[in-house]
Amino acid sequence: MPLGFLLALLAISLFLQQRNGIEADYSRRLSLLIATADQASDILDKAGRSVLAFDHSRRSSDLRGFYAARIQLHADIAALAQLQRGFPAGIAAERRMARALERGFGVIAEYLRYSRAGDTAAKTQLANSPSTSQLSIEISASRANFTERQRLLTLDRLKVLRRQIAALTAILIGMSVLGIALTLFLAMRFSIRITGRIVQLADNARRLSRGEEAQLIGGNDEIAELDNVYRELMARTKREHEMVTTLQRALLPDHLPVVPGVRLDAYYVPAFEGADVGGDWYDVFSITDRLLGVSVGDVTGHGLRAATIMGQARQALRTASYVDHDPAAVLSYVNRLFCRWESNVLITAFFATLDLFDGTLR
Repeated sequence: MPLGFLLALLAISLFLQQRNGIEADYSRRLSLLIATADQASDILDKAGRSVLAFDHSRRSSDLRGFYAARIQLHADIAALAQLQRGFPAGIAAERRMARALERGFGVIAEYLRYSRAGDTAAKTQLANSPSTSQLSIEISASRANFTERQRLLTLDRLKVLRRQIAALTAILIGMSVLGIALTLFLAMRFSIRITGRIVQLADNARRLSRGEEAQLIGGNDEIAELDNVYRELMARTKREHEMVTTLQRALLPDHLPVVPGVRLDAYYVPAFEGADVGGDWYDVFSITDRLLGVSVGDVTGHGLRAATIMGQARQALRTASYVDHDPAAVLSYVNRLFCRWESNVLITAFFATLDLFDGTLR
């Protein structure tokens, strides 16, 4: 019986060790995948900056970054697809992001062609077109959706691992109680050290799933290594939240227009301290020399999806108002648009036009 208990404990320990090694390897490969996606996004930004520098200076040397980015972007997208094969559940998100990056690079290349040809009108039209604005939003959204998808898949694995660890911990404790004196003595020495670390690792997994800070587990074994990987993922999750917050703030106007005879003020603050990123917006813009457009709204929910839809709704209101100045027609058009795009979203919105000549607010 003592030998049986010892063999059982050894088998459980070996399983935990093997499981921790597998999870640590999974997390390392996931970190490499996300780092490659970050690099591809940065390369697209580098290509855009290079073309803008050339457009301003007309020096061919300024296009070195563009040509280097063209080669590197294709290489990174191929590497991303190769790495993503190890995570089948996230392939769709990876492909959406890759297509968005390729389309973005195509727009930059098209802008460069217009710049070389000296076609200022074509450049302006391309830069200010709704499709270009929509593509910019799509690139940011697909990148954030890609990272969010990988994070959710990792959290699902952590939940499974947490249940396994909790069950095995209970088995270790039960076997220690039922063992004979020698088995109890040896098992207690083993379980006091290992069980405590496993329970702490399980607690860290729970804290990570709730977005809380996790206590550091010391040592240099697989449990400590896996704990370090979890902490890195937690830090990355916080950075992703900050990125979403930055996206939401970037979609809001950084200043209101100066209109003679009209005073415009805006104040934006979360409902309470620590509130998640939401979908609230405000906007003031000139429709014509006579009409001023005002929109205020809120997308239900929080996080990346709400912030992304908020940006789409704000831009859609602007675009529709240039076609039809009637606020009712503008809201009707945007409503139909979102009924087609997003069938399960609710947006509360206010839209008005102010006639600067006679003071009429519609």
